[in-house]
Amino acid sequence: MSAKALRRSLLAALLALIVVAGPAAAHAKAPDTAAADAPAEAPTPWSKGVPQASQTKAQALYATGNDLYGNKEYGKALEKYRAAVALWDHPSIRFNMVVAYLDLGEYVRASQSLERALRFGQGPLSSANFAEAQRFKGMLRALVATVSVRSKPGNAQLELDGKPIKAGEQRAVAAGAHVAVARKPGYVDTSVKLTAKGGELTVVDVVLVPQMRSTTVYPYAEYVPYVVVGAGLLVGAAGLPMWFVGDGLVNEHDTWARENCANDSGCSKAEQDAGKGPLKDEGYALRDASYAMFALGGAAVVAGAILFVLNQPEVVKEPVVPQVSVTPGLGGGSLSIRF
Repeated sequence: MSAKALRRSLLAALLALIVVAGPAAAHAKAPDTAAADAPAEAPTPWSKGVPQASQTKAQALYATGNDLYGNKEYGKALEKYRAAVALWDHPSIRFNMVVAYLDLGEYVRASQSLERALRFGQGPLSSANFAEAQRFKGMLRALVATVSVRSKPGNAQLELDGKPIKAGEQRAVAAGAHVAVARKPGYVDTSVKLTAKGGELTVVDVVLVPQMRSTTVYPYAEYVPYVVVGAGLLVGAAGLPMWFVGDGLVNEHDTWARENCANDSGCSKAEQDAGKGPLKDEGYALRDASYAMFALGGAAVVAGAILFVLNQPEVVKEPVVPQVSVTPGLGGGSLSIRF
């Protein structure tokens, strides 16, 4: 049977009880004032250590709460009952709190108050109220569940339905849907939806996933292709003046040879050495060197272009590792976490 159906059954049973048996069956019987008020040589377990003045005030609040309950002012009645048990945690007052909580649909608090009402067994409860308490206990077992939350990795900040909860703590909740949340520096906040079954312990392990930071990675340093292409262009550009100088020397020699020799073989080696002959060899040497520089620069430009193709960026995701630093201060240190 679902929790919702059980709630309907419980409320229907309470309504039938009130209609058939009247208000006295729905309310716990007031504490036996004759036994509770009078000093006794052997105090009852539920009155031991409670001053007479506190007992008297608690009885007055209890009576006022019963009147409010009779007028269906359940919330106000609970206020009086809670004030009464703060003075004297009497099982009969606790029993009436259970009935009021059930009317308001607060099943977890009803279960907790029922445990307090029955901590002495039947104690001062009438046989009818004790039997009713046992029936409530069976119904509430299906309406109240227990949830424990843990995290992987541990030491996370945990919440259950928006309220902090310690790791491994067993918390009573209404049977049904709940949400557990775990937070930890360096990890993604993670929530888990769960369904708690009445009368059972549900253990939830919230698995945290590390926060990831996107980083762009290159096979080579990003600037390398630019440097290679730039170096190639510079080398090639440096070869240009060498080529012009070398070509000028060759032209200067050729002009001298046309003017002073019928042809190149028309002048002896001695005449060429004495004239412009050496310029031709120097010019060829410079032009050859410029060609080598052109070739080297061109190869570097091609290599740089290839590197541009090969050096494509890749996006890599890395876990975010928080940096924890402790800064000394007056009276202690201050802790800071940076990402």
